[in-house]
Amino acid sequence: MNIENASQASNSAAHCGAQRQAVQGAGPTRSELESPPMKAAMLLTAVLTGVAVAQQSAPPDGALLVGARSREGVVRILRLDNGARHWDFGPAGRKTTAPSIAVPAGHYELIVLCMFPTQGVAAEGVKTISVDAGHTYQINGTLSSNKKACNVALAPVS
Repeated sequence: MNIENASQASNSAAHCGAQRQAVQGAGPTRSELESPPMKAAMLLTAVLTGVAVAQQSAPPDGALLVGARSREGVVRILRLDNGARHWDFGPAGRKTTAPSIAVPAGHYELIVLCMFPTQGVAAEGVKTISVDAGHTYQINGTLSSNKKACNVALAPVS
C-alpha cells in the first residue's frame, strides 16, 4: 500500500468511526468500555473522585455532604428537611441538582436523587442523618430490589 492509499484508508476509517458515534450517540461501545485502557481510565477517575471528595473541606462549624459519583451511578442532593430544593449551576449556567452542600452540624432528613444510567433508572431516596461539625460525608446510593427507590447510606470521609 502506498502513502496515498494509506491516507485514504485512514480517512475512511476515521469517517466510519465518526458516523458510528453520530448514529449511536456520543458514547463509546461496550467493547471499548471493557478494554484495558478504558478500565484503567475509569479506575483513575474513581480514585481522583475520591481524592476530590477528600480535598473538599467542611466548614469548621458545619459539615460537608458530597454525593457519590461512580461507574454505577450518581447521587445528587435534592432537599434537607423538606426545605427548598438545592440547586447548582453547571456548565453554561445550566441549573442542576446539587452535588454537594455545606450544612450546620445537626440532624436532618436528607432527600437525594440517585441516577443509575447503566440501568436506565433514576430514583429518590430518603434517610435521616446526623452530622458533626468539621466533617465531610459521602452520600452513597444503591438501587432497591424493586428499582423504585434509592437506598441511601452516609459514610464519613474525614
